[in-house]
Amino acid sequence: MALRYTERDWEFLEGEVLYREWAADRDMRTPEQMHRDGVSKHQQADLSGNLYDNEVHADVRVTEHGIGVTLYTAHTSGIYLWLGPDADFRVPGDVEACLERAREASVLDAGGDDPE
Repeated sequence: MALRYTERDWEFLEGEVLYREWAADRDMRTPEQMHRDGVSKHQQADLSGNLYDNEVHADVRVTEHGIGVTLYTAHTSGIYLWLGPDADFRVPGDVEACLERAREASVLDAGGDDPE
């Protein structure tokens, strides 16, 4: 599953049907609640970057259900990826590759404007 989000809204990029089928059998947070969580995490990453003079590129969470990756693609937007429990995801290599692709797509979607 992949979600793109900003501070105001979010959208599924991939895997909405599979996610909703999987989530229907579980007591989980709604996508709207997860959007608020993501915005909060993004704000925390920005604050951490300011306090410690470093740029946070992503947060990764590993659970029994899979790997969640929050990619901070721009100052107020990002992409959340959910990978199944058998996924092979390398940090930081795959994170940087995903960020590069997301930023390239963002520039193309914006007609060449700088996404930040």
